[in-house]
Amino acid sequence: MAIVRGDKLSLSFGTHVLLDQASFSLSAGEKVAIVGRNGAGKSSLLKLVAQINKPDSGELQQQKALRVRYLAQSLPESLDISVFDYVSKGVEDIKLALDKYQHLLETGGSESEINQLHDLLDRTNGWQWQQKVDKVLTRLNLDGDVLLSTLSGGWRRRVSLAECLAAEPDLLLLDEPTNHLDLDTIEWLEESLKQYKGALLLISHDRQFIDAVVSKVWEIDRGIISVFPAPYDAYVESKEKQLSDETKTNSEFDKKLANEEKWIRQGIKARRTRNEGRVRALKKMRQQHAERRTRQSTAQLNVKSGGQSGKLVAVLENATLTRGDKILFQNYSTSVIKGDKIGVLGPNGCGKSSLIKMILGELEPDSGTVELGTQLDIAYFDQMRSTVNPDLSIFDNVGEGRDFLEVNGEKKHVISYLADYGFGPERMRTPASALSGGEVSRLVLAKLFTRSANLLILDEPTNDLDIETLELLESQLVAFKGTVVVISHDRRFLDNVVASLLVFETDDIDSARSGANLGAIQDQSKKAGHIVEIEGGYNDYRRYRAQKEQSQLRNKKPSAGSDSSDNHSSEKHSSHKQQGQQQGNALSSDKSVANKPKPAKLSYKFQRELDAIPEQLEQIENDIDAIEQQTQTSEFQAKTPDEMQQVFQQLADLQQKMEQKMERWEELEAMK
Repeated sequence: MAIVRGDKLSLSFGTHVLLDQASFSLSAGEKVAIVGRNGAGKSSLLKLVAQINKPDSGELQQQKALRVRYLAQSLPESLDISVFDYVSKGVEDIKLALDKYQHLLETGGSESEINQLHDLLDRTNGWQWQQKVDKVLTRLNLDGDVLLSTLSGGWRRRVSLAECLAAEPDLLLLDEPTNHLDLDTIEWLEESLKQYKGALLLISHDRQFIDAVVSKVWEIDRGIISVFPAPYDAYVESKEKQLSDETKTNSEFDKKLANEEKWIRQGIKARRTRNEGRVRALKKMRQQHAERRTRQSTAQLNVKSGGQSGKLVAVLENATLTRGDKILFQNYSTSVIKGDKIGVLGPNGCGKSSLIKMILGELEPDSGTVELGTQLDIAYFDQMRSTVNPDLSIFDNVGEGRDFLEVNGEKKHVISYLADYGFGPERMRTPASALSGGEVSRLVLAKLFTRSANLLILDEPTNDLDIETLELLESQLVAFKGTVVVISHDRRFLDNVVASLLVFETDDIDSARSGANLGAIQDQSKKAGHIVEIEGGYNDYRRYRAQKEQSQLRNKKPSAGSDSSDNHSSEKHSSHKQQGQQQGNALSSDKSVANKPKPAKLSYKFQRELDAIPEQLEQIENDIDAIEQQTQTSEFQAKTPDEMQQVFQQLADLQQKMEQKMERWEELEAMK
């Protein structure tokens, strides 16, 4: 049953058409990701469903008494209000219903109204709204007494997320929910949304997050909403086929139009009465061709490598850095070598950006030394996008008073250069304040890459980017010949780009499994964290963490003094300086880990489970192949949308089951 339905919706901002007679339908409990290029209208669609904005034309229908909560892309204002009071706004309707219910009982209100309110409070568990708020605060490790104005951006993002989750609405609208969140919070959110029973519409650039949560993908392309199967790779495959069919159809149309134009130019014979129908058909074809909206060309990012730097880019020796009374890291030593591609991971507030600024020379360590290499040309991407002036136009932000830029040794006009980043000539005078979050990120990249560099330092560059631009950025960074240091919580991005990771850990993080109570995982204690160096990407770190947890379970009696060495040292893994070599097993060379006894063999139960997995995977693959072949048949195309959705859901369930089996196989292999 549809809880929200849009029929022939149109929406424009000036000459920029976002929705063009677009229609959609969302059923109860359905989980959908909205994808599309930056500026395509994804956030605008969410705002229409949230009834923040209204369409220019068309009809939007919602189920009566539908409870909706909307998470905006932007951070909440820094208000002098307690976290508890802010999150309680999410259950404001329940609080009002409870107050009204109690008032009617006391004053003798109508029985039907009392029963209606009683049903609402039962359905939403509104009798315990305060416990609902406390529960989500605990899960997100938020102190309800703290003022919102005292929190950083990442923690304010959690507060706004808590407001939505506490409400447990019928429909949850999330615009880039993973922005500003650390990895453990993202994984916890994934699990929470999997278990969430309401309907979900989300916008996200995180492909792994999309795969884990949704069962369907809506794409906004040239004002039209199209429905595709999940996961993301299945969407890409279906979209490529759609574009191929569209190209073929347009080619045949254009060929026919050219023949008709040739016919009309023959002159008087075309104007005879018996040919008037053909002339009218030609006019209609001309109109159709004029109204055709061509697909915007793909952005052409150009990351320019500068001159050669010295072999050593940065050397840290026994560096200690504190913030107030919190030790971010202590006695940390490492080297960054020319050509390294390093990712930085860790909880909010652990010191990732501070480490980057220390390497940049903007922060001095409290003790120890930091030496930068020679001949460095540094380009720095700031996660707060502070290099973009919102009051200036797109043109002026990049041109900075110039009409021409020097790109790869050649002069290029600013308008031509910005076209490579998806900004057409008609938008040159648009102020940056009018851009979407993703468009601002593209503008930052355009501004950043006007100059060559041999050291790229990128702080959360993937936030708000559309996935197409994100994948292009990945390919450019992989091909970049210089050194890259990037902070990101986009797991697939890290797997695709970096050859090693620096992971900020604390003892609580070491002992907590992904998806566990965030009160344990995210504890920002005053103890010094330590930085673990992992060879490979995110999946290699997952294997390392699984191995470490298994080792800790088997070794419940650590040797004396090991805690001290663990807390204040970096756990070095087999050299991460071999660019591009992402080995499957990230082995720690930290003394406290290396000296641990070799784990025992798998138990009989685990060994039987491990032996059975290959056959189970083969069966799942056969089932997936059968369904994929079914979707290519004419019989499948004749099915109703609901019947097609059931098949797509079966496919998504099988793909998720295969991923779970693969993860379990890796866990059991790591235990051997």
